[in-house]
Amino acid sequence: MAGSSRQLFAFARDGGVPFSRWVSHVSPRLEVPVNAILVICIVGIIISLINIGSTVAFNVVTSLGTGTLTISYIVCLSCVAWRRLTGQPLLPSRFDMGRTLGLIVNLVALGWLWLVFIIAFFPGVPLPLLTTLSMNWSVLVFGVVAIFSGVYFAIWGRKNYAGPVEYVRKLD
Repeated sequence: MAGSSRQLFAFARDGGVPFSRWVSHVSPRLEVPVNAILVICIVGIIISLINIGSTVAFNVVTSLGTGTLTISYIVCLSCVAWRRLTGQPLLPSRFDMGRTLGLIVNLVALGWLWLVFIIAFFPGVPLPLLTTLSMNWSVLVFGVVAIFSGVYFAIWGRKNYAGPVEYVRKLD
């Protein structure tokens, strides 16, 4: 809860979520973002209560966890692979595989992650036994959230969201 509320507060502070002003408000008395903590608690409770109402919905949430975690790794590795492919420098580190071997490892990892991402949305049962209750609906939820996020960014976020650019160090 602490990590999620801090992440939500940071996005709200930078104007990256709906109702940013309210979510990013810091209580002057407690000196913590109480609204961000409340939002995370309420979302956590709702997700926990899903299992009481429907095991299908609970399976969607757990399958979404795998898919979204995998896509976050894909985005990060794709950025590193892109920098390697275009010859842009990477941040210095203690461990370095070199440009060629590092790129090969990045591309193999990306291939594996794409496979895991696709399989995460497969139904849990084979086709003859597949029903509307046993279908893995997480691909639908993922798609709806991705479309909503893209539309939200295109309409509002690209004009109002300025990420923490001041913390990014330029290599050039």
